[in-house]
Amino acid sequence: MNQHQNLLNPSNLCAIGELVGRYASQQFEKEPCRTSPLSGKQYVAKLLSSNARRIHEVLRMPKSTFLDLQEWLIRHGNLVEGRKMSTEQQLSMFLAVVGHRCTNKEVQEQYQVSGFTVTK
Repeated sequence: MNQHQNLLNPSNLCAIGELVGRYASQQFEKEPCRTSPLSGKQYVAKLLSSNARRIHEVLRMPKSTFLDLQEWLIRHGNLVEGRKMSTEQQLSMFLAVVGHRCTNKEVQEQYQVSGFTVTK
């Protein structure tokens, strides 16, 4: 009997099957991670409707400057509305990263989006 036949005995095959099953359940049966009652779009809408001090603290600029920057980026910088994300949310997420040095994970949590979305 060669070494490979010894590895493929019924007992080892059961152990391998159990390991594959555990891996699959971890990959395909995930619990939702982003479960805030406010979506990123709702968060930004609420932020932009709040008082001037809060807007300045979060965006690092007055609301009028934020809206002017948004308009300029739409006209000159290829900022476009996405199917699922507004230009306000995209810009707000960018400002969180550069203005507050938020990590990808922090932006994911605040705006209820995936890491891929933040990176993109």
